[in-house]
Amino acid sequence: MALEKRPLLPALDGLRAMAAMIVLLSHYSNETAFLRFYAGIGAGQLGVILFFALSGFLMCYVTEGVEPSWKNILNFWQRRLARVLPLFIFVVLASYFLGKQTLAGESLKVLDVNDGNLLRHLFLMDGVSVLWTIPVEICFYVVYPAIWYLRARLRNDTLMVIGLLVAFLVWNAVRAPVWAMLGVNLKFLEIVLNGHIFLLGILAYLAFRLARPMKLNYLWLALMAMLPLVFPHFAEEVYGRAVDPWADPVIFLLTPMLLFATVRSNWAEYVLGNPVLRYLGNISYSIYLTHWFVLRYMQRFYELTKSPVNLAILLVLVVALASVTYFLIEKPSRKYLNQAWGRVFDRKPPKDKIAVR
Repeated sequence: MALEKRPLLPALDGLRAMAAMIVLLSHYSNETAFLRFYAGIGAGQLGVILFFALSGFLMCYVTEGVEPSWKNILNFWQRRLARVLPLFIFVVLASYFLGKQTLAGESLKVLDVNDGNLLRHLFLMDGVSVLWTIPVEICFYVVYPAIWYLRARLRNDTLMVIGLLVAFLVWNAVRAPVWAMLGVNLKFLEIVLNGHIFLLGILAYLAFRLARPMKLNYLWLALMAMLPLVFPHFAEEVYGRAVDPWADPVIFLLTPMLLFATVRSNWAEYVLGNPVLRYLGNISYSIYLTHWFVLRYMQRFYELTKSPVNLAILLVLVVALASVTYFLIEKPSRKYLNQAWGRVFDRKPPKDKIAVR
């Protein structure tokens, strides 16, 4: 069986939109002190954790029942790179060229992509600001086929869950000392520090496959209510303890349970799967990579201050810019690259003209 388009999971589109909004709110809060007590330093990391866990879940979903042959693995890599690389490269180049321009005496610099690190960004060795996550994401795509292959050969998801739980616990215990031992400065390899989060998404998917069908509306509602309570700055102020989202046991439990409950709740499908959130989920990658442009230029040319009105204006402008980049760059480039792959690798051999009557 080859890779093919799967039925949509509307609630996960909405969850992806929510992750993007968490990142946006956190950065706005950091820059203006709006809701700083609640959404300040660190909340954006929780949005990134949701993105990573969603990737783990969805990679299992799109490869479910597909033989991990070399052709299918190459097709998987091509589709994922076509999904993330074009917009990443556009944002890197836009940041580089805008950094050299001024307008009304103000620099147009947004992200610090410069002569010294441009090639490192293009070769996935560096990533300033939000760009750091893309090399890590791509590294996950590179290593994921090993899990895909193992699951196909093992044919026992219960054993896979046990094995991945052990792998997660070991990975979380050794990731910091291993990273320090490596002594490298390559964003691509920061999978060592952050890759355990992808395993949470994979575990959520395997639990989804193993558990008997059930509606988890109240569990989903409870988990959604808990999510705002683990924002790092808020948790530190209220509970009096510093929270590292990448190493916090509560977040480790909350993240896969939220994914699992979301796909098992018709309330989630109704709330998160509504047309507005689904649209925002579709453009969430563009929102994530481009929102800094709007935020920085509002600061320089509009005197951005902390207020709900300014946050609403920011949101409208971010969605507008993300819609433009989605429809003019992200979507057509993905379609073109996928079609080009199909023309090269899926061509049928020419018929034997002698045999044709």
